[in-house]
Parts: sequence; structure tokens; C-alpha cells
Amino acid sequence: MVIIGLFGASVAAGCSSDEGDDTPATGGSSGSAGKGGSAGKGGSAGKGGSAGKGGSAGTGGSGPQAGEAGQGVGGTSGSAGAGASAGEAGSPTTGGGGEAGAAGGAGGAGTLSGLNVLFIGMANASGPDTEAELIALVTNETGKAPARIHPDGTASALKAADLAGADVAVLDSLQRDYSGAEATVLSDWVEDGHGLLILTGFATDERASPFADRFDVEIGDTVLGNLSTLVSDFPNHPVTEGVSSLLFGGGYSSSTTDNSAVELGSVQGKTAGLALTAGSGRVVVWGDDWVTLSAEMNRTEDGKHPAQRFWQNVLSWTSGTN
Repeated sequence: MVIIGLFGASVAAGCSSDEGDDTPATGGSSGSAGKGGSAGKGGSAGKGGSAGKGGSAGTGGSGPQAGEAGQGVGGTSGSAGAGASAGEAGSPTTGGGGEAGAAGGAGGAGTLSGLNVLFIGMANASGPDTEAELIALVTNETGKAPARIHPDGTASALKAADLAGADVAVLDSLQRDYSGAEATVLSDWVEDGHGLLILTGFATDERASPFADRFDVEIGDTVLGNLSTLVSDFPNHPVTEGVSSLLFGGGYSSSTTDNSAVELGSVQGKTAGLALTAGSGRVVVWGDDWVTLSAEMNRTEDGKHPAQRFWQNVLSWTSGTN
């Protein structure tokens, strides 16, 4: 990064999930004489939102056997699923009431649960600003802490084995020059169906160029923006959906000969970032590293955190989740 940050760090705010569909399931109908009605099953949890409510238990039949219990379904994300309500009573003389439904299970991580994220390069820092909030967000969204390799200039050659098990890789302040052969290892991995975020805005952006070149992307050499520059002219694309603005405080432009690539905003008339496909994989190039730091991760607009939403979108889209 070329410009030293002036923002102070603050406590990271929790990330909110989009509200999902939590329509309850329908309760079971009464059974035939002598048998209790079957229980309604719990509704499925909405993605990223509150868990689905448990369905009502089946109505008791006319026979002596009680209706079966309803069963709540646990949430995929967010709060725990609600338990099913008790079954209605059957005939006063013969049918028994349905048993109360079991409580739904606790909600898990988000829609990115289980995603393996790999950072390649040194953790970014500028004064009091660090990547602590970013790492916490990735951990919270995926349910596991991201891995990091090549944190200094002594790292050995990048190999396919280094990428094994990862779903999305992030180039994050590379600490040495990389060869064309290493760039090919990464591009082959992406084209095989994985995701990649190439971040620039560091003082050594030429180190990302061999990787960008493999996707027909050229990184510019002119510093753009300052600590008051916000990119907000975003296109209708999954990467920028719900993102109101992003700080571009001393980054670099990018360009491509790929006509299918989507421009992700502009700074001073130049492209701030790109989204493109490569084989079965997806690539995002963003020209400034402020999106990794606490000052930008904690910045709010209209009560929301646009940089946090950007990261959620990038991980979702590059991994093929969205």
C-alpha cells in the first residue's frame, strides 16, 4: 500500500446475515380411526436468516392412539429452530392428544459454512489498523479460521500441494517475486473450479502481475485515489450487491482484454477492479488493500458495513456458492 492509513482501529461489529425464508411447515392431518394423525415436519431454515419454525403436531385421530409428535428443524444459520407445538387433542372418549414436538437444533455458521480460505502473503497492517476484523469475519462466515502461507520472503516455490483443500485463495501483500511457473500452478488450480481474489494497492504490486497476467489482466502503475476517495459506481453484480461504497486510498487500476470481464467501479476514470471467469473458476481483482484493514472493515454507512459485505460477496461468488 502506498499511502499510510490515518484511521484508528475500533472494535469489529458483528456481521448480519440476510433474512431467509422461514415459512413453517404444515401440520399433519388426522389419521384414520384407531390411529393418531401424523405430525407436520418442521420448516426448513432460511439461508443466512432465522431458523425455520417447527410445524404443528398432527391432530389426534378418532382411535385410542395418540397423534405423533411434530419435530422442529434446526436452523442453517442464525438462531436455533423453534420446537413444534403440541398436537391437538383427539376425540374426548377415544383419541389421545398429540405429544409436544421436539425443539429445533441450534443454527450453524452462514451460507459459507465449511469454505476453506487460503491467504497467500503477509498479513497487512498500517499503523493501528490490522486484518484482525477480516480474519474474524472469515472465521465467523465459514466456521473455520483461514490458512496462510508465504508470509515472508523465504517461502519456497508455490506448488499444487500448497493449494490442496482450499476453495478460495487471496493474494495479500506478496513478499517476494513469483515465477511464471508458480503463476501457472495457481491459474491451473483456479481453472479447475476454484476462486481467487488478487489484491493490489501495496508498495510491491508488480509481484502480483505474473498471477494477473495468467487471466489476461494488467495491473496499472499509477497510484489512484486518496484517503477520502470512495468507489460507489458499482455495477449490478454479485460481488458488489449491497455494497454502497469502498475506500480506495492509494491503489492501482486494472485492465483486461477479456470482453466478458465485469468492471467493478472506477477511480479517476480508470478501472478499480474486475470480476471474471477462468475455466471453471472465478477471479476478482481489486486495486486497493484498504478492504483488508480494520478502519475500512469497521466503517459504516446507513448502519451497515460495506467492506464486510464486499468480503462476504467475494467469498460467495468466487467459490461458486452464489
